[in-house]
Amino acid sequence: MELFAFSLYISTIICLELLLHRRIFTPLTCLALPYLAMITINNLFIVEYLDFFLVDSESLFMTAYFITLIFLVSYVMKTIFQDGKQKVIKSTHHNMTNCINTFYICVTMLICRYISIYQAISIHGYGDLRGKIGGIFAYLSWLLVPLLPTVIFNDKISKWKRGVLLSATFISFAIAGGKYPFVISLLYLYLYYCQSQNMTLSKLVSHIVILVVLAIFVFFATYLGIFLISSYDTVNLNYDYMAFVLYVAMNNFAVYLFGPLIAQNYFYSAYLGDVSLFFIVPINIITSFGSRDFLVYQAEYTPISSEFAGNVGGIFAEATYIGGVLAATVYIVTIITIIYYIYMISLSNRRFILSRLFLMAILLISFFGNFFMTPGVLMPLILLIMVESSINFVRDNDE
Repeated sequence: MELFAFSLYISTIICLELLLHRRIFTPLTCLALPYLAMITINNLFIVEYLDFFLVDSESLFMTAYFITLIFLVSYVMKTIFQDGKQKVIKSTHHNMTNCINTFYICVTMLICRYISIYQAISIHGYGDLRGKIGGIFAYLSWLLVPLLPTVIFNDKISKWKRGVLLSATFISFAIAGGKYPFVISLLYLYLYYCQSQNMTLSKLVSHIVILVVLAIFVFFATYLGIFLISSYDTVNLNYDYMAFVLYVAMNNFAVYLFGPLIAQNYFYSAYLGDVSLFFIVPINIITSFGSRDFLVYQAEYTPISSEFAGNVGGIFAEATYIGGVLAATVYIVTIITIIYYIYMISLSNRRFILSRLFLMAILLISFFGNFFMTPGVLMPLILLIMVESSINFVRDNDE
């Protein structure tokens, strides 16, 4: 009954948002749709077949609370701005491609990225490099992904150059081991493609189904391949072993997808009480020029089933865990207000197009965690907004 009420309420909010903006991708829909879909699937099926825990009533209520706040911000921002008619992006028409040669800039940043990866391997060796890649060359590559659509969807650049750049970028993600920047990059490129093609709802749904099936297939194929390669000489590859591998892969897939939603149960009931963590990225950047210790955010692991645990809980629950309900409310409303400002500006006069799409990509996976506290996501976003602001300034002066 609680799940039904939650689903009905969130579905109503989403419908009101669609009527308000008359667009599929808005900040609210990008946040609410994943929460609605994943919580419903978990509580109806994953609990039954994989023995995971339910997303409890407190988590449902708090999720509905924050989504309601976002809708109120959406409504207020809609009444403030005059929303002009959205135009279709042409890949060669984008102001950024007219101002700078982004292909060679992306190639330079990609080289910097590989240098930073090499430096990390030299220090830490091969293996898990997550959180170990830093230094000036890593910082110089921060704008690689935000600028990528201006190259990949630019017909003036040869297909082989675009293909090599895209492949080399994603290979660097595979080496570095960061799955979230990889996913954000894919979503970002896909959102740019959707807008450039003026995607219809039916076509969008068919694409989403295909992408979900493909993502599941790639995950299981990769997991199975790793097991086969690592155990080829030590294990008898019979039917029972293969069934075991598939079972482990299924559970790990479920942990990645549904773990953060279930972990909300802990995050909403616990309290860390350190609001400085909301500003962990700028504080640590300033700290890097001095001798003080860096701020570190590492939540406790909490059970999500009888076998598995997780330590991420989505943007709403983590904000509440860090600062309490009041601080989380102020924090979420502030972030969403900024996002809607960029969203409305982008649609009304075609400014900050890349920033809007990059933000939408971040919001689509924010049920995993708070990526606005992650330097590898937040700093590229800030730099992208700065670049687009500069281009808008140049364009205004030319006019």
